[in-house]
Amino acid sequence: MVRGAWVIGLLGVVVVAAAGPLRADGSREWLGYCSTGTLRTCASVQLQVSGNDVIVRVWNLSGFSFIDPGTGAVVQASPNTVFQRIAFLNIGSATVGSLSLTAPPGADPDSDDEWELDGSSGIVRIQTEGDNEGGLASACANRSSLPVGEVSYTPCAAPTAAGALEFRFRITDGAWNTATTTLVVRGLNGPGDTQVACITAGSLANCAAVSGLQAPDLAHTPEPVSLVLLGSGLAGLGGVGLVRRRREKKVRA
Repeated sequence: MVRGAWVIGLLGVVVVAAAGPLRADGSREWLGYCSTGTLRTCASVQLQVSGNDVIVRVWNLSGFSFIDPGTGAVVQASPNTVFQRIAFLNIGSATVGSLSLTAPPGADPDSDDEWELDGSSGIVRIQTEGDNEGGLASACANRSSLPVGEVSYTPCAAPTAAGALEFRFRITDGAWNTATTTLVVRGLNGPGDTQVACITAGSLANCAAVSGLQAPDLAHTPEPVSLVLLGSGLAGLGGVGLVRRRREKKVRA
């Protein structure tokens, strides 16, 4: 009978895990990435995909110092860059919808209205509604030199999860392949509104991880699917204990 209980517990895990359409599971991180060129675009981005749920966290590292991989000298990222688009390429067949936003300290209360979500043909874009309408800057920046309309700032300090601009949305169809995903961060720099970009892969790649740039210290939490499996397994083991106690009571009787 005890063996049967073990089987029941395992079946419970399988049944719960199979319930619901899982679109994809996985994560990618681009921590402490900087582009080449005079106006360096530096960012950290975390992507988490669990079932239909997608979380994107973004830190603008403008004004932070790092070691130039070419010369070995300590240089500073361009301090006045405002991010206006975070794009993911080569994601697979996923289509998305329902964008929500959690802004870091210092954000405008209406910053949620400044961003929109677009996804088609293997690309997902999180972008401001227009040039000079919103964006994500660093608190290291000289605010008087920024393009107009910026509303959110990541702290000019050691990056933390609480200081990120966090986007959440859902996969409505298809599947997201995090292993093949390429990140592109696009923005504007300075009063001249010069367009800048950090491209992490492909023929136009100009952005990679650099040494000395302080990356976010993130504590990873279990993904929802993992929590379900763990809970189901514990429930199955609880069933085993219950059957065993009932059996012992019958023997004593």
